Amino acid sequence: MVLAEYLALLEALGGGKVARRGNRVGAPFPIPPHLKPALLAALEDGEALEAGGLLHPYRLAAALHALSGAGAVWLTAYEVPGGEGRRVLTQADPAPYLRWAARSLPAPVRVHMLSPDWCWSLDLVLPFEAALELRLEHMTNWAVGPEGRAEWLLQGGWVTPRSVTVALKGEDWQAWEHRNIEAALAWWEASRVRRVKREA
Repeated sequence: MVLAEYLALLEALGGGKVARRGNRVGAPFPIPPHLKPALLAALEDGEALEAGGLLHPYRLAAALHALSGAGAVWLTAYEVPGGEGRRVLTQADPAPYLRWAARSLPAPVRVHMLSPDWCWSLDLVLPFEAALELRLEHMTNWAVGPEGRAEWLLQGGWVTPRSVTVALKGEDWQAWEHRNIEAALAWWEASRVRRVKREA
């Protein structure tokens, strides 16, 4: 799951700096070529940031959109939980707007993106602890947020995906693909037990 690969990359970069010069990316170690578009989308030309800065919700949205292959999206940003969202229809490449928003607007607690053709969606909610990819008949849904929220999305029964991929920060963002939601939830419970044992 490219979503989890990108989150694992940011984790591996730790406090290291990432810089953009034109179409080149400078980092403490070589960046996998298929993840380079995400960093180009998240950074302004000439900009250098610590990797943690790339987890700003607007910058993460720009990066993940670049990896999705989607075009224009309906973007809704929420500055307070349960508050009114700011909604805009972006250009085919929303990265310039999202980079501007990261510099100029209050950091949102949630960012939601939906392609107008309903083929792809992204839901980002702080804190970033779990990642989901739900593949439906004609749509791919990505979600990154608290473990409890991701588990709630799986338990909701609102979709019957063709496949479910789950990655947890506590498992180093390693992605696990499952045939159905029941298998994903069983894996989740086993992961919880493993992590409790590690911490004991």
